[in-house]
Amino acid sequence: MIILIYAVYIFGRCTPVRSRALLALSGCMSVGLSIAFAYGFGALLGLKLNPVINVLPFVLIGIGVDDMFVLIAALEAEKDLSVPTHERMAKAMAKAGVSITITSLTDILAFILGTTSQLPALSTFCSFAAIGITADFLLQI
Repeated sequence: MIILIYAVYIFGRCTPVRSRALLALSGCMSVGLSIAFAYGFGALLGLKLNPVINVLPFVLIGIGVDDMFVLIAALEAEKDLSVPTHERMAKAMAKAGVSITITSLTDILAFILGTTSQLPALSTFCSFAAIGITADFLLQI
């Protein structure tokens, strides 16, 4: 909740034209959906829940909100308002998409490697995290 309030506060403006509050809300909502997807798809695959997995929402919130801030910063860097919105968004995604893709892929690969751990709780956590980060990446873009 605190992160959601912070994001809306940071991206909210006094004028409705320049406000990014709804964009911040949608970014936080995509993080919430990725958490739900990670738990749901992990359960569908037959992964067992354990106490370590309770940390997963915090990991996904950190990664997802970071992606959201990078995307919104790239969109705000596009100053030419005469360009149509879809072109400004395409330019922002071209700039921010590379960094988001690289960080998400390295996180996914690190957690996939973590699934080979001999510790069952850690292996299961890494499986849930890899699923969640993949879902978060797809929902953010």
